[in-house]
Amino acid sequence: MKDNRSSVRRRSLTRIARALARIALGSGVSAPLAAQFVWDGGAGNGNWSDAVNWSTDIAPPATAGIIQLAGSVQTTVNLQANRSIASLSFNPGASPFILQNNTLTLTGAGPTLLANNSTSLQTVASDLQLVASRTFSATSGDLLYTGGTALSNSGTNRTLTYTGAANHTVTGVIANGGASAAGGITKTGAGTLTLTGANTFGGQAYVSGGTLRATQAAALGSGTVRVDTATLSLAGDSNLNFGRNTTLGGTATIQVDRLTAGAGVTHTLGTLTTGSRTLNVTRGPNTTSGTAGLTFGQTNVTGTFSPNAAANTLLTLGPLNATAARTINKNGAGTVLFNGSSIAWITGSSLFVNNGVARLGASNVFGATGLTNVTVRSDVAGTTATLDLNNFNPNSEVESGVVIGKDIQASQLGWKTTKNKPPTKPPTRRSCLYSAE
Repeated sequence: MKDNRSSVRRRSLTRIARALARIALGSGVSAPLAAQFVWDGGAGNGNWSDAVNWSTDIAPPATAGIIQLAGSVQTTVNLQANRSIASLSFNPGASPFILQNNTLTLTGAGPTLLANNSTSLQTVASDLQLVASRTFSATSGDLLYTGGTALSNSGTNRTLTYTGAANHTVTGVIANGGASAAGGITKTGAGTLTLTGANTFGGQAYVSGGTLRATQAAALGSGTVRVDTATLSLAGDSNLNFGRNTTLGGTATIQVDRLTAGAGVTHTLGTLTTGSRTLNVTRGPNTTSGTAGLTFGQTNVTGTFSPNAAANTLLTLGPLNATAARTINKNGAGTVLFNGSSIAWITGSSLFVNNGVARLGASNVFGATGLTNVTVRSDVAGTTATLDLNNFNPNSEVESGVVIGKDIQASQLGWKTTKNKPPTKPPTRRSCLYSAE
C-alpha cells in the first residue's frame, strides 16, 4: 500500500507541475533556460511545436533550455521555425533521429552543446549557429551534419571542437558566420572527423587527436592546418591540391588515400613548417597499387626534422629554408624528394639517409654555398638506404659523405665508408645512386 500511495503522489505532483508550467506559458512567462525538454513523440507527428511530443506535454518555447531526443517514436523531427536552445543531446538508447529544417542556434555555456550519447547514427540536417566557441561530441555513436554550420554570429572569430570516441561526418558547409573572417575547427578525441563540403571558414583546421579526413580540395577551408600527434587523411580519386600551409605540432601522420579502391594519387598541401618533429606519410587503405604521393611547397625547418615515408609513398619537399644548421633524418622504406633550390640552408647542416631513398630534384637543394654533411647508412637489418642524385651535381652543396654498412665499390662512390676508404672527395658522377645495401 505504501508503494502505491507513493506512486499516486508522484503522478499527482507531475500533473501539478505540468499545469503550473502551462499557466506560466499562457501568462507570457518564459520557461527558464535551464529547463529540460525530453522528446517522446507522443503526438504521432514529428512537429517540434506540438506539446504532446514532449514528455511534460509542454513544447519548448522559442528560446529554450536543454533538449533531449529520446526513444524510438517519431524520430524525424521537424524544427518548423528557427529556434534557440542551450544544448541538444541524443539520449542513451535513442533510435536514429533526423532533425531537419530551419536553423538551430546553440546558446549554452557549454562547453559541449551537442552530444550523441546513444550508439545510433544521429543526423542533424538543420543549419547550426554558434554564438561562442563550443564542442560537439560523438560520445557513443556517430553524428552526421548535412546542414550548414556558422561558427559565429558576430565579428568575433569562434572555434568549434569535434570530439568523442565515435565519428563526425560533415557534408554541409562550415562557414565563419557573422562578420568574422577566421573561424576555425579543432579535432580532438579518438574518432574520425570527415569533411566532404566546400568549407569556407578562414581560420585554422587543428588536428589534435584522432583523424581528420578531407575528401575534396576545399574541405580544409581557406586558412592553415596544424597536425599534432594525430592523423590528417587526404582522400580523392584524382590528384587534389588542398593548398593549405601546414605546421607540425607533434608526431604527425598524413595519410594519402582515395575515395574508392584504385592506384595511388598525389595530393598537395602548401608550405610545411616543422621543428623537431616526425612526419609519417602513409598510403591509405583505398590505395591498392602504385605510389601515394604527398607534396609540400617551401619547407621551413626550425629543428631536427624526421620525415618517415612508408613503403610505396613519395614525399616531395619544396625549397628548404632555415636560419641555423639543421638535421634531417630520412626514415621509412619510401622516397623523399628534395625538390627545389633552397631558400636558405646553413653550413653544418646534416642529412641522414637511414632507410629508403632520398632523391635530389634540383640543383642547390642544400644551398649554393651552404654545405651539408650527408650520411647514408643501412647498418640496421632489413633496411636499404639510397641517396639518388637524379642527375644533379651535389659538389657545391655537400661537404662530406659517409656510408655506414656493407662494402660499396669505390668506382661508384667518392665518399668514405666504414669498410673501404676511397678518396673522401664528394662524387662528381651525376647519374650514380649511392646506396648502402
